[in-house]
Amino acid sequence: MIVAPSTQQTAPAPTVAVIVPCFNAGRGLAATLDALLDQTCKPEEIVVVDDGSTDGSAALAEAYGGVVRVVRQTNSGAASARYRGVLESHSDLIVFNDAGDISRPRRVELLRAALISNPGAVASYSVTWIKSRPEPSRVSLTGGAVDGTVTEVPDALSRILAQSWPLAIGMNLAVRREVAIVSAEVPRFYRAANDYALQVRTAKLGSFVHVAAVTLEYEETQGGISSQNGYVQQTGYALCAAAECLQSLPDRTGVDVAGFRKRVDEAWPGIALHMYLRGNYALMRKVMALGLKFRRLHRSIRGLWWALDRAEHERALDSAICLRTVVRLANRFRPGFSR
Repeated sequence: MIVAPSTQQTAPAPTVAVIVPCFNAGRGLAATLDALLDQTCKPEEIVVVDDGSTDGSAALAEAYGGVVRVVRQTNSGAASARYRGVLESHSDLIVFNDAGDISRPRRVELLRAALISNPGAVASYSVTWIKSRPEPSRVSLTGGAVDGTVTEVPDALSRILAQSWPLAIGMNLAVRREVAIVSAEVPRFYRAANDYALQVRTAKLGSFVHVAAVTLEYEETQGGISSQNGYVQQTGYALCAAAECLQSLPDRTGVDVAGFRKRVDEAWPGIALHMYLRGNYALMRKVMALGLKFRRLHRSIRGLWWALDRAEHERALDSAICLRTVVRLANRFRPGFSR
């Protein structure tokens, strides 16, 4: 019996654009681009968004030619550069790669394959090796080995709302372009934790899928966003991004709101005090407003006392400054208590 050939066509594999925000990263940019060009799954586009560099980064990237394309803009920050790259791209999937970070050869292949095999997921992410620490041998998501296992994360939003760090460390993730167009437009307020803000906005739009493989090498550098802003300030911006996301949800069914309230309880007093000392009053006011909105009052007062006590012991404050700080913070609280 002769069987007629099938007329059903297999859908073409999704194309990939890698977005590389870059500001004065000439020293590490070549290694980043070389690694992306050496992928087992070649990206169709590598869009380098030069964010007002003055060190020749743009010219270095332009010399590559081919799939490497350079977009220049005035200095507007990493979040703006990522979003510009998304808009300038034409591929189905967006992979983010900060300048200086090194993609292992199968990174694009594994992130793309995870989204192909999980069509309902909006993003895929994998394990990042922070080079100042030992290379990961287990994954935090499942506690299992780094063995390439692919795991759907349907509760990605609840997970990220309950913690101060992004799901994908070092922006080691791929996002469907139609989703990235919405989620990557992070407000300029987030001068730190803009990676967290992008990821929590992405998680609001659907589930993630995780690949238990080390695919990105990330090295913390002096003068980077993390070193400039410090851990506490970054957690403050992340808290605001989480709250903004939660408050925008029309339906919170299935979202761990209690976990977020616990996070606010534990974090806001120390963050508010730290921002007061650093003079970042815009962030301090936002964090204090969250403390009032999501607080359990007795825990908040106790948390504020612990933050003051810790600051005094660390010699960030003396007793007189502690007293003045309590009075000033109490005055800022007064409108909230009077309602």
